[in-house]
Amino acid sequence: MKTFWTEATVHQNMKRLGFQNPQEYTLSIQTKLESSTGVKWSICRSNGGYAFHPIDEGISARDSVSDKDVTLIREAYEELPKDHTGYVNYQRMSEKADMRLSRLIPIIKWMEKNGMALRTVDRMGKGYAFKLLAEKLQTMKTTARQTLAQCRLILASNFADKPQKMLKCVKRSVVNGEDILDDEANEIRINAKHLADVEPEKLGKILRKIAKRGQLGLAVELMDELGILQYVLPEVAATKGVRQSPEHHQEGDVLTHIILAAKNAPSTVEGQFAALFHDIGKPYTQKITDDDVKFPDHDKKGAELARKILERFEFDEDIIDRVEMAVRNHMAVHDLANADDDEVKDFIDDVGEDNALEIVNTSKADEKGARPQGNDVDKVKRRVQEMTK
Repeated sequence: MKTFWTEATVHQNMKRLGFQNPQEYTLSIQTKLESSTGVKWSICRSNGGYAFHPIDEGISARDSVSDKDVTLIREAYEELPKDHTGYVNYQRMSEKADMRLSRLIPIIKWMEKNGMALRTVDRMGKGYAFKLLAEKLQTMKTTARQTLAQCRLILASNFADKPQKMLKCVKRSVVNGEDILDDEANEIRINAKHLADVEPEKLGKILRKIAKRGQLGLAVELMDELGILQYVLPEVAATKGVRQSPEHHQEGDVLTHIILAAKNAPSTVEGQFAALFHDIGKPYTQKITDDDVKFPDHDKKGAELARKILERFEFDEDIIDRVEMAVRNHMAVHDLANADDDEVKDFIDDVGEDNALEIVNTSKADEKGARPQGNDVDKVKRRVQEMTK
């Protein structure tokens, strides 16, 4: 719903399209957005760029509806009990979405006006009841993104001279929600090899920003699709096609698993990278038998690789240490599911209280990235939380 373009993107497109100034160019985009979606839009200067977002009466540009707002409402709606007509109550929605009524009600009014929700006329309890029209909401978001994509020219000519821009395209897509156009994707595939010439520190800075937004798994998925993963994270690319135990990993190969794990990891730099790296040691430790596939000591090998990668990217030593520890110990958490208190205490003493929960979160991401999913880690997490209070 809300999209951000950097100032450089706006100025480059403006010049290529013949506009005299950014205001004239962004006004043309605003007109196209309103025409295609049937919703009022605002474009404001924000943090070195331009933010595009839908607005309406009762919702200021500063408090505009964001993807996060709508996601919270949508998730809460799906989880709450409905009456026979599919309506839920405002008050319940407010509590479930952890959003004040004074914030929730204008958003729902905006959604109603734009065909994304229905409200009843009579009051029910402490607030109106409403029904979410998810299909219309998704249509509006898709239309807006398509319109914005058409307004942005392909600036692929710089890919060979400044290859890091290919990774920035990935960041722009997974963080800001901007679509990568087909021609742009083709240019990235053609120029992918030039990423090998980029200083690792520059790539690390971009990846760190992606990780802070909790989108590292999605970014790796897109990098693989665009053919640049092998140049940015070759150790991660090496996991593609590596078979796993069909009993414990029905989701597919190792790459598929670690992407799912990263998508289910905390939105912190160390949390995201620990989840992504937790099984990168598997290609080097795979043992195939007649009826199973095993990876002895893959956690230790993975920890070594994790440190090597993050040192290459010149990450802070503290982050490197925490990621390495989480990767090295993620299997130990699974072994604690049926352990006694003394064994859990020994684990906490070995890794330190500050690291224990972080390691457990990595193991939980590992668990959530597997098919079928288990639930042993939750029991361990509760016990660790109780012992580290």
